[in-house]
Amino acid sequence: MIPGGKYVKVICLVLLLGSSAQQRSLAEEREALQWFAPSEFGPANPDPRQFIQLIRSPSAWEKARKYVRVFEVYTSFVNKVPDEVLRELFAYLADQQIQLALESPILSMISKDQCGWGVEGYGPPQMFRRTAERVKNLGGRLVYVAMDEPLFYGRDFTSKDNRIACHDSIAELARNAARNVAEIRQIFPDVQVGDIEPAEGLPNAEVELPEWFAAFEKATGKRLAFFHADVLFGADFVRAQLDAYKAAGDAHIAFGFIFNGNGAAKSGRAWMQTAFARTQRIHALRLPLQHVVVQDWDMYPEEFLPETSESALTNLILYVNSRSAYQSPAIDLFELTNTDDAARRILTTSVDEVNRRTENGWRRGGVRLIFPAKDSQRDLVPVYRQINMKSGDQLITTTSVEERNDALRRGYGEPRLLGYAYGASDLAGKPLRRAYDVTRKAHFYTFFEEEYLALPRDRWSLEGVAARFPYY
Repeated sequence: MIPGGKYVKVICLVLLLGSSAQQRSLAEEREALQWFAPSEFGPANPDPRQFIQLIRSPSAWEKARKYVRVFEVYTSFVNKVPDEVLRELFAYLADQQIQLALESPILSMISKDQCGWGVEGYGPPQMFRRTAERVKNLGGRLVYVAMDEPLFYGRDFTSKDNRIACHDSIAELARNAARNVAEIRQIFPDVQVGDIEPAEGLPNAEVELPEWFAAFEKATGKRLAFFHADVLFGADFVRAQLDAYKAAGDAHIAFGFIFNGNGAAKSGRAWMQTAFARTQRIHALRLPLQHVVVQDWDMYPEEFLPETSESALTNLILYVNSRSAYQSPAIDLFELTNTDDAARRILTTSVDEVNRRTENGWRRGGVRLIFPAKDSQRDLVPVYRQINMKSGDQLITTTSVEERNDALRRGYGEPRLLGYAYGASDLAGKPLRRAYDVTRKAHFYTFFEEEYLALPRDRWSLEGVAARFPYY
C-alpha cells in the first residue's frame, strides 16, 4: 500500500514524465546509448560459439549492430574463454568503434568462513586486477565497468541456504567497492564505473539509493557513471522505477533499463516473447533514458543470430527500438474464486467487476496478463468470455466460432473480447487449462497443471489448454 502523500507524488511524476516524453520522437529515444550484453551460457559454460558468429557473420545482425555502441561481457567469460576468442572479439569491437564494458562483482570476500562467500556481487580480492590485466593483455580497452548489484547483495540480500549474507552498512559497502575499483583503475585509469541494482529488491529505494550514490562518490572520488535498473516486474514495479529514476536524476547519473526475458522460459521464442512484453511495460513508463541495455544471463535464447528470427537475441535489439515496442503493454487479468464453491472461477480484466465480486464473497487470486490489442510482432489470438445467464458459468474460448455459437444456443451471453493471448499450442505463454464438470455442467479453470490433473475423471472432462497468457 502506497501512503497517500507518496501515491500523489508518484502519479504526478508519471503524468509529468509521460506528457514530456510523448513529445519525443522515436528517433530521439534512440539517441540513448545502446548496450548489448549477450549471455555467456550455452552447451558449454561459458560458450564462445555465439560470440564468434557475431564477429564473423556481420550481415546476420546488420541492422541491430548499427544501434550497439557498448558491448558488455561478464567477468567469468573473460577469465574462462580461450585467449584467441578474446583477442578476436576485442579487435572486432575496436574496428566497429563499439566500446567495451565489463559486468563484474565489485565486493571482495576472503574465505568460506566469512560473509559474502558464494553470494552474487562478491569475488576474491585478486580477481579484479587480474581480470583487468587479462583484458589489456589481449588487446581490449575497458571503457565501462558495471558493478553487479553491490547495494542489494551487500546490504539487503538474505540467503535461503548456507551462504552468509553480510548486511553491511552503505558506507562500508562503498569502501569495499572503492578498494576494488582502484585495482581496476590501476590498469585502466579512465574506466567509467556504474551500478546495476534491482530497485524493487531494496526495502526503501528512495532513501537507500541516494545514500549509496553519495557514499560511492565519497569513497572513490568519482560519482557513478550510470545506473542500470534490473527490473523485477513485481507489485511495486512502477513505484520502484520512479524512485530509482528520480534518485539517479538528482545525483546527475545517467539512467537506463535492462531489457531482458524471463529465466523461467523453456525456449528461445518463449524467452523473447517475455522480453517483448517486458519492453512494452518499460516503455509505457515514458521515461527518457540515457542508456538502453539489451542483456541476457539465462540459458535461453540459445541463438544470437539471425536478427530476423524471433528466437534470436539480436532480434530484441530491433524490437526495443521499434514502434511495436511502444504499443500498449499487457494488462492485468484477474482470477476470482467463489469462497463457497472453489470450483467456480472467473477471469476478468475489469477492476469494477473484481471489486463487485469481492464484496459479494469472491476471493481474488493471482493476477495474470493479457494483451489489450493484437501485436504485429506476435502471433496472438483473441480470447473471448461468455457468461451463462442462469448458472453464471463462464466459458473462455479463443478461435472456435462454432463453440461460441453453440454456447449462445445453450443460454450463454454474447461473446465479449477479453483481449489477446497466445494460442493453445504456442509454448510462449502460461497455459490456462479448462475442464468441464459433467454433473453440474460448469467449467473450471486453472493455471496449475497439478490441480488440473488431480480432477476426478468420473466427474470432470479435461478439455486441455484454452489459451496461453503472457508472463514477465
